[in-house]
Amino acid sequence: MHITKNHYSKEEAISFLSACDKQFDERVEAAVRHILKSDVRFVCLSGPSCAGKTTTANKITAKLAEQGIATHVISLDDFFYDMDYLIEMSQKKGVSLDMDSVDAIDLQAFSACLYEMVNSQSTRLPVFDFHTHKRSGYREFSCDRSEIIIFEGIQAIYPEITELIKPYGMTSIFVCPDQAITVGEQVFEPNVFRFYRRIVRDAQYRGATAARTLEIWRGVRNNEDAHIFPYRDSCDFVVDSSMAYDLHLLTAYLRELMPTVSEDSRYYLRSLDILNRVSGIEPIPASYLSSDSLYREFIRF
Repeated sequence: MHITKNHYSKEEAISFLSACDKQFDERVEAAVRHILKSDVRFVCLSGPSCAGKTTTANKITAKLAEQGIATHVISLDDFFYDMDYLIEMSQKKGVSLDMDSVDAIDLQAFSACLYEMVNSQSTRLPVFDFHTHKRSGYREFSCDRSEIIIFEGIQAIYPEITELIKPYGMTSIFVCPDQAITVGEQVFEPNVFRFYRRIVRDAQYRGATAARTLEIWRGVRNNEDAHIFPYRDSCDFVVDSSMAYDLHLLTAYLRELMPTVSEDSRYYLRSLDILNRVSGIEPIPASYLSSDSLYREFIRF
């Protein structure tokens, strides 16, 4: 468990953030050693929502490059179907829309791209726009057989995905906060501060209101418990992405976002609870973070 203080001086805060980022880098370096030992071409990197998968994948890429190994990160998010299509399909099936389900992924397009990567070393990868919630186009992609390809995303360890990749040789990495954080007398479990990360991330990068994230979170958690966490133990390596400074970085943004939830919203009391929980935590400015911090994934700074 991480134990932090409610207040840090500027000098203490800078040192605190730096130490946390260094510890996370050491965890990533251990993952790199695992990949090199595995001697495979494909890496499936997954984890629950707002675990820090994208940053972990990018850091792995950078550390492999230092050893002369070219690596490409391909986000499974780019294989999402258009939102209009998913809504239509959900309505026909009489189920709620779930972007974390494997049904949200165009498996046919993924399979075709994978086949071309293996057999011709080039393909056209789709590009998904989270502001329009549609596929915005394609990008040309080429790779050499000596290069490593990381498939990153929540669905990366779903059997429907891994069954397509296993014949070509793969290893799997699970990214997830593993440690609770104690600030003063309050304990924040990993699923709680991941939720807070998601509220901030969705507002900053995906144009979503706090009320919208509050609305969908139960569905996200249900899918994680049903389709993500059950595969954790079958993954070859786990990266702990908890950061002792989590609450200190998120607090300022949560204080701005929670008051935007209207009093007539069914999630109004939940927003008040979040505000109350972070009220005694003094924020640490994001400007104190390093340029390659994990928190680039959740906060614009």
